[in-house]
Amino acid sequence: MTDHKSLMRLGALALVVIVLVGLAGCGGDRSPTPTASVQTGPAAEQGAETTPTQAPAATATSASAKVAAEAPAADTVDALQPQPPTGVYEDMPVGFTAGGHAYRGSPDAPIVLVEFSEFQCPFCRRHEMNTAPQIKDTYLKTGKVLHIFRDFPLEQIHPQARKAAEAARCAGEQGADRFWAMHDRLFETQSDWSEQATAVDLFKGYAQALDLDVDAFNECLDSGRAGAAIDADLIAGQEAGVGGTPTFFLNGYPIEGAQPFSAFQRVLDAQLAGNPPPTPAPQQAGLPYWATDEGMSPDPERPGYTRAGDSYYGEATASIALIEFADFQ
Repeated sequence: MTDHKSLMRLGALALVVIVLVGLAGCGGDRSPTPTASVQTGPAAEQGAETTPTQAPAATATSASAKVAAEAPAADTVDALQPQPPTGVYEDMPVGFTAGGHAYRGSPDAPIVLVEFSEFQCPFCRRHEMNTAPQIKDTYLKTGKVLHIFRDFPLEQIHPQARKAAEAARCAGEQGADRFWAMHDRLFETQSDWSEQATAVDLFKGYAQALDLDVDAFNECLDSGRAGAAIDADLIAGQEAGVGGTPTFFLNGYPIEGAQPFSAFQRVLDAQLAGNPPPTPAPQQAGLPYWATDEGMSPDPERPGYTRAGDSYYGEATASIALIEFADFQ
């Protein structure tokens, strides 16, 4: 895939302008949707709409869990400061930041990976199923990276995404380990609840299967009180330049889309060694990863897939490439 790459990039650029959902991530209109709870403090100050309905009180017993379902503090470095771990999940310390964001990994890790994601996005699931396990084993469990999860539901294209985010936060009221257990269950079962009118009932069933306090979980989910914190994450993501999900910031270095482990490894290894992370080649600047020379190259470890994770068939050295944007409905 050499001679025709310039032509492919031109075609890719035109398609990116037209298509709302790219091949490496989910995107759309990301304006926060007002919730039914009263928003006070920083969330309201940033322009989030409020209603006169009083939000029910949180039912969590610990302060660190309670804040997970409430509007976080101003989006500053302090809000992302990890508090002491509250438990262990999959051999990793887990807890909440000062702003109520769930984390996993060592709070003393030299690199902080902040992820803006949502549970209904298929590309977020691709990352979670294919790339996240390698990041966990190589960097999180070894104390090198701290992973902080933030919500960025794209309700215009994924109508169940917000309620799924609420489900994870409501599980988090009962402990950070419960947040990550629900996080994993939502991604694992995405095809079961996505686009389903009964999604909320399924989420309540997951709470029972995970041995949560079901009454407390259901009360939280029905109240919608986690919506204020989700709106605050949406605003923070927009201000940080998030244009789709998943988007990651590795000590501030952005990575967009469901990229392969090697894309993270190059940046993380450079940062751990005290070196500047790699920058895109000039002619690649502004292109999504899947449309770059590297992203469109065949993945030597997965025949039939590009390095960006998109499937292809035909000869990789063909003089013409046909790029198809489609969906199955």
